[in-house]
Amino acid sequence: MNRMIRIGLAAVLVTLFGSVLFAQSTGDYRSTATGLWSTNNTWEEYSGSAWLPASAPPDSSAGLITIQSGHRVTITADVVADRIAACSFAFTPGTAERSGMLT
Repeated sequence: MNRMIRIGLAAVLVTLFGSVLFAQSTGDYRSTATGLWSTNNTWEEYSGSAWLPASAPPDSSAGLITIQSGHRVTITADVVADRIAACSFAFTPGTAERSGMLT
């Protein structure tokens, strides 16, 4: 019973404070649609108070880069990034193609 109470309390805390734990920071990027990594229209950048259209695609100097659920971002040239999150991820064997490298 104690374990169930702790699990329930943890779920409530994550729900209440999840936005603080995973808050956006200036320089974070998120996908806006399916598209090429190298295309500005695929991305928005967080300015510190709002999400704005990206002036350039994310690179190693970007904050957290989030590929939102339902979006497919295609890499056609080498990309260097250090913080990438995917809201959902699926890999179907035999369908992956790579023409660039993500490091």
